[in-house]
Amino acid sequence: MLRTIKLWSLGGVDVGIAWGTGSDITGNFNRAIEMMRPQDEWVWIMGDDHVWDEFLLLQLLQHDLDVVVPNVVEKQAPFKPVVYSGIDGKSPEGFDYHVVARLPATGVHKVFAAGSAGMLIRRHVIDALERPIFQTSGHYQNEDLNLCAKIREAGFKIHCDVDARLGHIGLVNVVPMWVGERWGVALETGGKYISVTILESEE
Repeated sequence: MLRTIKLWSLGGVDVGIAWGTGSDITGNFNRAIEMMRPQDEWVWIMGDDHVWDEFLLLQLLQHDLDVVVPNVVEKQAPFKPVVYSGIDGKSPEGFDYHVVARLPATGVHKVFAAGSAGMLIRRHVIDALERPIFQTSGHYQNEDLNLCAKIREAGFKIHCDVDARLGHIGLVNVVPMWVGERWGVALETGGKYISVTILESEE
């Protein structure tokens, strides 16, 4: 389904919102892509299990990059970032082992791959990719990593704004938080942080 709203924080421009229902994540994403109107210049990918600051989209847009993602972690322990710096070998099934990136405290940084949650992509990148845009391989829900591979192969770069934090909704909300010398996670419920976990990077 596609709805159009006027987003005054973007100067009153019309913004199309496309959403799908059901468990077919890959199919829903592809159908939303095909609903893009000729005037749409960006696509912002978001699942239904996230929380974010009201200005997150504006923060990502201001960078004017081909592909940019927010700082987000998995919603289950050990809460690893879903931002990757490269590949280190393959699984017995032949799938790449992605190395979790060691992100600095602040800034926008080039990354190898990332999850698709909150990913902002320019229209000309979408137009350059082979359809279907989202594809899984094997029995894994790995459409995001396959998308990143397509983006790299097409000659585009992926960046992460580590200051743009995107939370994951679970029994508690899992939100990235800078803890001393590295990124950790804060477990938030009812507007209060109840715990901070230090993430161990693979780098």
